[in-house]
Amino acid sequence: QAGTALYFGEVAISLGYLTEEALYLLLQYQQDSRPRLGEILVETGKLTSQERDRLLQEFKELSDNGKQIVQDTDSIMTAS
Repeated sequence: QAGTALYFGEVAISLGYLTEEALYLLLQYQQDSRPRLGEILVETGKLTSQERDRLLQEFKELSDNGKQIVQDTDSIMTAS
């Protein structure tokens, strides 16, 4: 379904945890090293582990409410 996919990074932006520019830089880093975005956010000090856990819970709730969740970094980097 076009237009209904949510990405973890987009949720982080919408909740005010990240800017689009910060997400882009983090995704570039992730593409090279492959850690999960939530872990990168904690490692770089953008989120505390508690904030990451809250964001993950909200992300899960969105997926449970019928939104298609996309977690594949390659799909994110090629989507436009």
